[in-house]
Amino acid sequence: MRRTIFNYLAWLFFPSRFLFPNNTNRVSTGHPPAPPRIPIPWWETLELKTDPDELKAFNRRVGKDYLGGAGNEFLVPLFGNQSAFTLDGSQHLLARKLISQSVNKPWSEHVARQVPSFLDREWQDISVGDRVRAGRVMRRITMRTMCLAILGSTDETLFEKLLSRFEAATGYFANLVSYNKTFWHSGSRLSVGAEVKRRKDGIDAIIFNLIESRRSERPDFGKEDISSNDLLSHLVRHQSEYGYSDEFIRDNLVSTLAAGYDTSGAAITWMLFWLNKDDHSRQTLSAAYRTASADYALYAEAFVSETMRYCPPLEIMPRRPVALQSGVKPSDSDEPTLVCPCPHRVHHNRTIYGDPEHFRPARFMEQKFTSTQYFPFGLGSRLCLGIILAPKVMRVVLDWFVDREVYLQFHSKRFRPIRRNVSLWPSFSTKAKVAHMHQ
Repeated sequence: MRRTIFNYLAWLFFPSRFLFPNNTNRVSTGHPPAPPRIPIPWWETLELKTDPDELKAFNRRVGKDYLGGAGNEFLVPLFGNQSAFTLDGSQHLLARKLISQSVNKPWSEHVARQVPSFLDREWQDISVGDRVRAGRVMRRITMRTMCLAILGSTDETLFEKLLSRFEAATGYFANLVSYNKTFWHSGSRLSVGAEVKRRKDGIDAIIFNLIESRRSERPDFGKEDISSNDLLSHLVRHQSEYGYSDEFIRDNLVSTLAAGYDTSGAAITWMLFWLNKDDHSRQTLSAAYRTASADYALYAEAFVSETMRYCPPLEIMPRRPVALQSGVKPSDSDEPTLVCPCPHRVHHNRTIYGDPEHFRPARFMEQKFTSTQYFPFGLGSRLCLGIILAPKVMRVVLDWFVDREVYLQFHSKRFRPIRRNVSLWPSFSTKAKVAHMHQ
């Protein structure tokens, strides 16, 4: 029993044990390589897919032999049953189509252009030498970004309400819920499930009110333009055409808001972590920017890519074998109930990257990697819907810091990812001091 609890807590809060089998810390402390099959007590038994050639064949079977929506069952308590993340089949394709039509390239570029003003707003009372909680600040910026991209709103009151409710629903408390099936149901009023429902209801009250307000404010959705291409407007505009319910709109708004603000916040925080940890990259970026070198854009893109290689926010991409949809579980507890492409293990494969434990952006300037060698945004038919917007926002944030010649000195430079719900973060607190690049 003691080992069972230890493995459960390790999965929740020390994911390096499972996701980075070649990590220097594991090798130096004598830990054996992490196994390909991982039983997570009270949740699932995972099989991690890590061979690029095997991933190609596996990916072609998703939607037939394996289901992504069913694999994301642990997201249902917050995301609902009708989101693009938790649906399969034709309804999944419809949800993806609608979201992709909204969060397209022109709209993503429009949203990304607003990010510097969001940074200016959050940074107006912060100076060199001040101490900040980097993760908290970055989530504020990405929630502002999601409010604009998903809801078409820059309203401060709405932003603060949504941020507080999503922070309560998707923080470290959510670790205990998402990965423990006994907490998925409300049960008694004092149960963990009931607390989850209360937090979810607080979000739903805001979202359903926004749906009704948008429907009454904009009765004529016949013409689309850049100013009304947020996801809320898009879903309301096409509701009668496709006949989906308000619950379908709610689930896709909540899931894209939650996934977008949390995973983007994690990715940006990792980027700033490496801007601090890797002195060579920081100096290279600063020098190229100050001299207006054409190399700056190339190196900045490579820096973002290397950040996403080393520790992408999403650790696994779970797929449920169709054979298990009947409810029949394998008799052998070691048999996998979820099969998961694992970007972390692939991204740290020595045969692909040579020196994967070194943070080296130049590798992305020297060669291109295939879609099964580098896939921080997922694979195939369930590719991340933020694949256009997220890198743009990361690049804008990087440019903002380099332009102002400041960076964040994290209290610890140690690479030790911590799980915050479904995203990986540099640490629990991400405390840092604002420093000038040339001091």
